[in-house]
Parts: sequence; structure tokens; C-alpha cells
Amino acid sequence: MDFESLVKKYQDNTATDDEIVFVEDTVNKARKIAKTRLKGDKHVTFLNRVKKFFIKLMVVLLLLASVTVYLYFNISGYAKENMVTGRSSADETVIDFLATDLGVKTSQAEITAYKRKLIICIPFERSYYLYEYTVKLNNRQYYVSLDSYSGLIEYIDY
Repeated sequence: MDFESLVKKYQDNTATDDEIVFVEDTVNKARKIAKTRLKGDKHVTFLNRVKKFFIKLMVVLLLLASVTVYLYFNISGYAKENMVTGRSSADETVIDFLATDLGVKTSQAEITAYKRKLIICIPFERSYYLYEYTVKLNNRQYYVSLDSYSGLIEYIDY
């Protein structure tokens, strides 16, 4: 039998005890569902939905920022551990390299710009810093990079 015929029997007082229990349980469940939906719909306005969306978005962005900062400081720590050449010795090494390569005195070379870049490797324990220099020598500018881990010096073409 379908539910509608059971409801008719219930209304006519011809339903058995099992049918009465089934109809009343079904009606009570439907009322509970309707109440929860009405209460939920009453409080869910457009502004509340927007507010919830932005809260979720901010939580996700905060988590991403936290993970990024953690990874950056973790990787930069590995790069500092792998650093064989520090800044002052790197300056001298680059100037000596250019002077030797071009056959001039080191006193003629002048460092005009310096950058230190974090090179991220996988696994992170192999990360290192790369020094990039702009050196003025004999009225020309030379762009040179120095690997802080291996000490490899290369000319950079811009």
C-alpha cells in the first residue's frame, strides 16, 4: 500500500495499529524536517552567506600564508647552512675574478649593485643563495653571479 491510502485509512479510523504508528512516525519526521529547514532558511540571508564566504576565504588565505612563511624560513635556513661563501668574501672573489679575467687591477673595479636570491631545490636541504653583482670596471658594467654553495662564478647576460 502507498502512503496516501494509509492516510485515508488513518483519517477514516479503519487503519490497524501498525499502520497508525507508521503514519504518525512519518508525519512527525516530516514536521521535524520542515522545522529545521524553516529555521535554517530564516537565518540564512544573502549577507550572512557573503560573510561566511569571506570568513572561509580569509581562513584559507591565512593558512596559505602561514605555510608559505614556514616554508620560506625553513628553506632559507637550509640555504644559510649550505653557504660556503659569505657576502664579504663573495665581494672579494667576484672582483678578483673580473680583474684576473680581464687583466686589470682590482682597485679599478667597483660593485654598483648586489642581489641575493634564494634558489629553492628539491629536496629543500639542497637550497642555496645566489649572489648577483653589477660591477663597474673601465667604464663598463659587468653582470656576474656567484653560487654561495659551490663558489661557481658566471657572467650573466641581460
